[in-house]
Amino acid sequence: MNHFDTFGFGYGHGFGLSYGLLWMLLLSVIIIVPIWRIVSRAGLHPLLSLLILIPFVNLLFLYYLAFAPWKRSSDQSAAI
Repeated sequence: MNHFDTFGFGYGHGFGLSYGLLWMLLLSVIIIVPIWRIVSRAGLHPLLSLLILIPFVNLLFLYYLAFAPWKRSSDQSAAI
């Protein structure tokens, strides 16, 4: 008996695992790209958007982003 059968994976688990990793990568990109732009517009370093991938840290980061003062660029100050 295959040891993967005990975990319910059955045969062909390699394809499912690679498909799951691909799906996680796609969702990560879909989430990170808009956060990257928001963080850049807030005047913070764009790499801080990677914090959104860490559980519980992402909630703290979103609260910080929501309530911290944003740096205004010359384009934004003219629009207000």
